[in-house]
Order: sequence, then structure tokens, then C-alpha cells
Amino acid sequence: PTPNELKALHDEQLRLSKEAKEAEVQQSLAAQQQQLEEGGGRFKGLGSWATAALARAEKAVLTGYDHVEKRIEQSITEADQRRFQETFPDLADEVLLWDSQCSVLNGQALVPGRLQATAASVCFQGADLSFSRRLLDVVSLQRAVLLPTKAGAPPCLIACPAPSVVPSALQVYTHDEELHQFVGFRSTLLSSAQAAEDVYTVLDRAWREAVPVPSPDYTYADPPTGSCRPQF
Repeated sequence: PTPNELKALHDEQLRLSKEAKEAEVQQSLAAQQQQLEEGGGRFKGLGSWATAALARAEKAVLTGYDHVEKRIEQSITEADQRRFQETFPDLADEVLLWDSQCSVLNGQALVPGRLQATAASVCFQGADLSFSRRLLDVVSLQRAVLLPTKAGAPPCLIACPAPSVVPSALQVYTHDEELHQFVGFRSTLLSSAQAAEDVYTVLDRAWREAVPVPSPDYTYADPPTGSCRPQF
């Protein structure tokens, strides 16, 4: 999928979230209306008035929710782009395709921050560590998984050993033999696994449009095609 198709996916998730909220509001208002109709006494004879009042309340609640949703979506986009420009002024003309919380493996420790991607760069922004790499410098992108380790042991990541393995991390190999490993993608709209898959898709497409893939200067291993099922 293209970045535009991914945006359509996120828009669909927003729509489903909004529908769930609408259903919740309508259920609550229906319960209130039932209470009015069954209340007796001073509520008798107010059926049409109560129905109209509840309809107005429902419209106000849903309209307010819609406005808040749009405002939050717009503010997040503007805040992400502004933060990116402030951290990487040399890349200020580039437009973000992706921005999400994650951690990067630095030595033997995971450093929290944000992964940001454009059509030409992949960047990491943290409190004590920030860097950017041009996609022209990238020779391979790999879906990866973070393995459980013993207490006190450093994090361990490996490329997904089979297509059936759900990715939770991303590995970026560069021409100067550096390996950048990102893990723990967090999004308000997506699960960690879906966010990891989406950021891989965005970066992989941008990378393939920026450089010849595969690079003629490197020999690539065959992608994993096996199964995790044990053989007896």
C-alpha cells in the first residue's frame, strides 16, 4: 500500500471509532428517553417534547465529538511536522509520511523517542539521542521481532524468521555497515504489531522509489519462506 492508502486505512479506523462512539451515545440517550417515558407523574405528556430535546442533545454530542476528532487529528499532524522541523532543520523542506513513538537500540539499551519518516529520510528523535539517515544510504529494511531475554540481559532482536511471524520491530541496514534497530512502536489508533507493519510499508515504498533495489553492490540473502512448525 502507498502512504495515501495507509492514510485511508487510518481514516477508516477513525470512522469505526466514531461509529462506536455514536452507538454509545445513542444507547445512553435511548436509556434516558425510556426513563422519561416510564417516569409517570410530572413527566406524563412530555413525550414529544422529551423526544425533541433528546434528539437535540444527541446531535450536539455527536457534532462536538466530530469537531474534537478533527481538531486532534489536525493538531497532531501540525505538531509532528513542527517538531520534526525543529529537530532536523536541514530537512525542514521534507514532509512527514510517518511519525510514531518507539525506542531505538543504542548499545545495550533501548532509548525512547519517535521514529519519523519522509520520502527521503528516516529519523529518530529522542531526549538524549537524535539522528537522521538518508534513504539513499539504506541497503536493506527488515521486519524484526524483539525476543524475551533474562533479567538484566540486553535486548535481542532478530529478523522475522518466517512470514507467519508477527513483526514488532524494524531493522535498517546502511552502506557504512551500521544497523539501526527500532522497537516498541506505539500509536493511539493501531496495535504495536500493526504500527510496526505500517512503518515498514511506508519506509520500504519510499526507499524503493529513492534508490535502485536491490543495490548492485551487495549480495542479499533469500527472504524467509519456511514455517515455524517443528519438523519430526
